[in-house]
Amino acid sequence: MIGEATLAALIGSVIGYEAWCIRTGHHDALLSRVVDRLRARHIGIDIAAHLIIGTTALHLVRRLPAALDPYSRCST
Repeated sequence: MIGEATLAALIGSVIGYEAWCIRTGHHDALLSRVVDRLRARHIGIDIAAHLIIGTTALHLVRRLPAALDPYSRCST
């Protein structure tokens, strides 16, 4: 149950923040735009962002073998 509540809180927080940015006219503070700016300035951040996003997506859909899944390896 804690995992579900944590996931719901995380998703709710991101949605709330993004909605606040849109309602208050802070469109440049949207998370996707912040990441875009960082990725454009630093090749290392661009590569890391791709790796983290890809790894997280593959982890969440259970497509990484346990030996290659850094999230699973942290929990064992």
